[in-house]
This record gives sequence, C-alpha cells and structure tokens, in this order.
Amino acid sequence: MNRDGLDLTVALRLLSHAGCPNPMQSGEDETRQLQMLIDTLCDLSSHDGLTGLVNATFFRSILARELDRVARTGRPCALLSLDLDHFKAINDTYGHPVGDLVLRHVARSLQGLMRSMDTAARTGGEEFAVILPECTPSEAVRAAQRLHLAISPITLSIDGTSPSSRRKLTMSCIGQRGWGAVACATPCSRSAMFCQRNGHPCSQRCRRINMESERRARRVAIVSGKGGVGKTMVAANLAAALAKTGHSVLVVDSDLGLANLDVMLGVQPSYTLHDVLHGACALKDALVRVPVRTRGIASTEETSPVCGFDILPGGSGIRDATTLTASARDDLKSLLHELGSRYEFLLCDAGAGIGEVVLFFAQIADDIVVVVTPEPTSLTDAYATIKVLARECGRTEVHVIVNLVAGATPKKAGGAVVSHLQKVASRFLLSDGTTLVRIHLLGVIPSDPAVPLAIARQQLLESAAPTAPATQAIALLANHLLGVATTPLPQV
Repeated sequence: MNRDGLDLTVALRLLSHAGCPNPMQSGEDETRQLQMLIDTLCDLSSHDGLTGLVNATFFRSILARELDRVARTGRPCALLSLDLDHFKAINDTYGHPVGDLVLRHVARSLQGLMRSMDTAARTGGEEFAVILPECTPSEAVRAAQRLHLAISPITLSIDGTSPSSRRKLTMSCIGQRGWGAVACATPCSRSAMFCQRNGHPCSQRCRRINMESERRARRVAIVSGKGGVGKTMVAANLAAALAKTGHSVLVVDSDLGLANLDVMLGVQPSYTLHDVLHGACALKDALVRVPVRTRGIASTEETSPVCGFDILPGGSGIRDATTLTASARDDLKSLLHELGSRYEFLLCDAGAGIGEVVLFFAQIADDIVVVVTPEPTSLTDAYATIKVLARECGRTEVHVIVNLVAGATPKKAGGAVVSHLQKVASRFLLSDGTTLVRIHLLGVIPSDPAVPLAIARQQLLESAAPTAPATQAIALLANHLLGVATTPLPQV
C-alpha cells in the first residue's frame, strides 16, 4: 500500500501478523491514521510479543533513564531479577505451547502486583526483571518476597482434566541478599553517585549520607469503606500503642478536606498539611507532639508523659484539598520521603471511601489496613474499597481491623468478618483461577463504653482507660503489626 510516496506494505503486514487492527481502515483522517500506525509499530518494537511485557531492548533504555534520574536527584531505585525454576523441563516434557502458557501467566501475575511507576520486562527465555523506582534495598527485598509468595502457590492445568495434570510454579529472585530475594539498589545519595561517576572514592560523609538515606519509615495507610467505623480512633490509639513499645511514630491526617484527628486529640494546631503544601509554613512548624500519659490501675491521677507521638494535621473545610494535581502529588511524595527519615512508622489516616487522595496514599503505603465493623453496610463498602485498591493500585495484600465487635467472643466474630470478605474476594476478584486479593485479620477491637467516653474527653484510651478491653485490644494489635512483614510492592 502506497500513500503520498510512502510504502506501508511491510508495516501493515507486521501489524496483521501481530493481530493488530489496520489503522488505514479506521475511518480517521490520513494524518491520524499514520500516527496510529506509528504508535502501534512503536508499541510492537518495545514489547515482548508473547507476554506483553517490555522487551529487553526497551528495558535497557528505561534502566539507563532511571540510573540517570538517581544521579540527578539522589533518590533510590531497585532492580529485581526473576527466573522461573526448571522451565526447560516444562518445555521438554509438555511442549513449547505449555511453556508459553506459563510465561503469559507469570507476566499477568507480575503486572497485577506492580505499581504504575514500576516496569516489568521479559529479558530472556524464562527470565524477567522489574525496575522499582523510589525503592531502597530493604524495601526491594520485601517486594521480591511478595512476588515469590504470589507466584509460588500458582498451579496450572496442563490438559484441564485430571488433578495429576496440574503443575506448581516456583520462581527464584537472583542476587546477593538474604534468602535470595534480592534487590540491587543504586546509590541513595547524590554526593555518593557523583563520587562514583567521577571515579572518586566516597568520603566518610558520603557513606554516612547513604546510611541515613537507607532509613525509611514503614508507611501504613489506614482506610475504611465508610465513615463512622472508628478509623481515626484506631489510628490515634494505635500510634500511642506503638509509641509505648519504643517506636517513633507520626500520624498524618491525610483526610485533606475533612480532617478531624486534631479535634479527637484535643490539640489546636497552628498550621496544617495544607499550609505546608502551599508554602505557608515550614514542615517542622506543622508537626504537633501528642504526649501519651498513663493512669495507674488504682489511681485516678494521670502520670507524667512516658512517651508520645507526632501528628501532622490535615485541613478541614478546604474544598481544593480533596483533589490532587500532579504537582501536589510530587510535593506530597517529597514531603513523605523527608518525614520517612525521621520516624519508624508513618500512619496515614486516610479519608473514608475511595477518593483520589485515598488512592494516592494507598499507592505509596507499605501496608493497607482497612477498618470495618460487622455491620452489613460497612462490610459492603469495605469490599468495594478492597476491590478498587486491587484494581487501581495493584494492592493484593490487605489487613483488616474489625472494630465495634459485640459479644463474648470478639475474636471469633472478627474472624467470621474476614472469612466473609475473603470468600467474596475469592469469588469475584480472580485472576486465572488464582485469588487476586488476600485478606488478613490484623486485630479485633470489642465494643467498649470506654471508647466514646475517651473521645468525648478528647483523650487517648491509654490515658482515659488503660485497662479497658479496647485499650488492651489495640495494644495487642500494635504487637501484631510489629510482627507482620510488609507485603506490598514499594510505593510510591
């Protein structure tokens, strides 16, 4: 086919062999048709035809770009190298069509677990690689573990008939750390990268900067399907419980339009997160220290503060804060990165529902915690939230806190709630027969009259009722959180 002196025959033949529609038959104008043809050819040249992942050539260009970004900004980046075990035996035993099925299945699994900023590529026959921007080595190890755990339980039916025809997949993450789930990270400070690029040894100061850059708080996004489930109460008292165990904690009130964490705690901030983002104040001026006071079992007098945590209040009644521009997203990422070097835990008290701000904080969190009650409407909304987090943010591991549980056996009732959510997720959130979302019970908080009394007094449970069942349940919940390995890929 010729058009204006251009011979498009070979190009259109390539599209036909790849199963792509012919843009010349789209009914668009000639300029648009040519642009569609160019775009399709570019896509074919940069992606693996079998798996749809980025191919090795394009992968190398993306990796070079990421290394250059690290050199300019000093921000971290990690690379995972993945390899399917005994893949040659699959091809030799069952034939290459089955081997192709395995590769496509693994590729889909990788795509479902990545953030939008990550890049997965097929770099060889059964070899894959994932580029993880904004990811330190320790985070990359956790990401590799999560990929390994997601791939390992997968079984594929060879002929679709007998149980004996099902084969289990395993995947190795190649490198040099821990059990083999390995991240190769670029230098985390600009000075160190420049020293290495110019062939100079890193100074002691550079090495110290690298060590400090490696520190990053564990980010926990606390969300809920609907309001009124006690999410902010959980966030505040969980922070107090973590602080009592000796950890440095910051609670970010990320409900930017209807923030109320400061009201619940009885503090009057001079500035908010909204002021920081708009340059009205420095970050340090917006942080508020919340002391954790305890009261003895036989005493009515509060003791002096034994520990405390910080809060970064959000903004209330600010309409434009409920949406995030690209610039605001970048500012928030930089802000959270700065805060991450100061604390061990960043608890993000997100707003109810599944708005734009909630999705942003869900994408950058290490852990997702959904607060729910046994009420049917709460369960319905919680499932809707989990579904959106899975499909929009790729979050396939979710922890649940069941609040306001009545009855003599709250743990059993909480387990029933999570079992119900998992059953629904297993039925409707599937990927090629594999459960897309895994829901874990993090803790159960019983219905306790001490909770509304503490809220009315604008006090933490630890101060108002240290021996109350809800207080003890949240302390146990904090211990459970400390024992849970972070499950998501690094965020963003």
